[in-house]
Amino acid sequence: MPKHLDGPTVFFTVSLARPGTRLLIDEIAVLREAVRRVRTRRFFHIDAWTVLPDHMHTIWTLPAADPNYSGRWGAIKACFSQHLGLAGRAPEPPPGRLSPKARQRGEVGIWQKRFSETVLKDRASYDWHLAFCWTDPIRHGLVERAEAWPHSSLHRDLRLDAGRVASTLKAHVGGSRNPGQMALPLLSEVAA
Repeated sequence: MPKHLDGPTVFFTVSLARPGTRLLIDEIAVLREAVRRVRTRRFFHIDAWTVLPDHMHTIWTLPAADPNYSGRWGAIKACFSQHLGLAGRAPEPPPGRLSPKARQRGEVGIWQKRFSETVLKDRASYDWHLAFCWTDPIRHGLVERAEAWPHSSLHRDLRLDAGRVASTLKAHVGGSRNPGQMALPLLSEVAA
């Protein structure tokens, strides 16, 4: 487990209200800016992050003094939605998604209201979720090799410690806990 902060380390899956769209990758710059703004006000460490067309997976480590991840997610979602709404690029929400009162408040209905979270309590769980983040684009048929997906912290992690990436993937990709039985990406290059 990472030692840079003393708070919880949490894996998240956050999804759009309308599956099958490309909004997150089409508006990746807006998403990055929303995350940057929230991190400036309420810091969290990004252990991993992969953005797919209609959902994203991330691992954060939070400070013990301020472990409120729901508030951070609410702020990220609001910043992203407000920017797209003001720019006239917010997609129509699914039918029945927004009440008239929600529309009056300026909600645009981009996001699913909830997200999933898993507190990571040991190194094995951390490494498995890390490998899941890196390889989910393969599972969704977006790429054949994890490093081919541009919207992933894998690129940062390869620059920092390619050997650690290789050992994490060898240990966790294709195992029985791994949905989709993904093929090993990039190991021939980083394990040598």
